[in-house]
Amino acid sequence: MPDLPILWAILLVAGLVRGFAGFGSGMIAIPLISRIGGPAVAIPLFWAIDSLPSLVILLPALRQVAWRAVLPIAAGFAATVYLGIWYLSVGDPDQLRLVISGFILVAVLVLWSGWRYSGPRPATLSAAVGMVSGFFGGATQLSGPPVVIYYLSSADAPAQVRANIIVLFAITSVFSGIGLIAAGLVSMSLLLTAVLVAPAYMIGLLAGQKIFHLADERHFRRVAFLLILTVGLMTLPFFDGVI
Repeated sequence: MPDLPILWAILLVAGLVRGFAGFGSGMIAIPLISRIGGPAVAIPLFWAIDSLPSLVILLPALRQVAWRAVLPIAAGFAATVYLGIWYLSVGDPDQLRLVISGFILVAVLVLWSGWRYSGPRPATLSAAVGMVSGFFGGATQLSGPPVVIYYLSSADAPAQVRANIIVLFAITSVFSGIGLIAAGLVSMSLLLTAVLVAPAYMIGLLAGQKIFHLADERHFRRVAFLLILTVGLMTLPFFDGVI
């Protein structure tokens, strides 16, 4: 297992981001922990760490969530996440990462320009976004960007966007957990490590949630776009050696 002080530092920052934006912690923690412990450690470890502490931001979000905007995406995610896991075992993940990164970079630049999609958002469209998210998540653990970009392209208030993202990721983590446990990647030693470092993540979550209530819509969207843009760059295969 990676050194605990290093994990504490990583998870404190990841928790701060998650508490503020409602997403982004996995995008930060998994690549960094993978560099020092490998993906087979990073992915199930972060899943275990994120599951219970996230209740501190999940419970308030349940009072604001728009279920009609969340459930179709969750259904789409469930339909394709295991297909993504299959692709991971037989395909070329670097090629897929390149496609995903290009998509993220273009989409964020468009959204940052101030564009918003004001058209209808039927359940079929939301489910399609969920299917893309599920496949990307299963194949590369990057399920967040498609969904976050979809929500941020709306004119919904930041509190609504954040609540929807938090609740959605809580649901999809159940599907991910089933797959990780079935694959035998969740061991007792890993769970013990999760217990030892979870307080750092919890502290970050609480601090980030506090900061969110002090921020305005402009700051929320700027931070969210900057996070996704950073992830888009970090996930390019060209930067593997740098990271």
